[in-house]
Amino acid sequence: MSDRLNVVVSVDEARLKDFADVLQEMAEAGLHIENEMAVLGTVSGSVDDPRVLSRLRRVKGVAHVERCRQFQIAPPNAEIQ
Repeated sequence: MSDRLNVVVSVDEARLKDFADVLQEMAEAGLHIENEMAVLGTVSGSVDDPRVLSRLRRVKGVAHVERCRQFQIAPPNAEIQ
């Protein structure tokens, strides 16, 4: 099993009144929803497969899909590199 990709999805302002419906369509497209921020029009979650990103982009009401970047900081006792 591969690692999930974390994403943030922006909902088109014109569809904010239908936020719950857009969420349902995103879930059906393959998004595992973790946080819903209706006031901001954003949703964070993850997908199992990168191909799901193109399905998410085709959901009516989705304005933008962005993959989250991950950064890792060395532990405090690690040597300087």
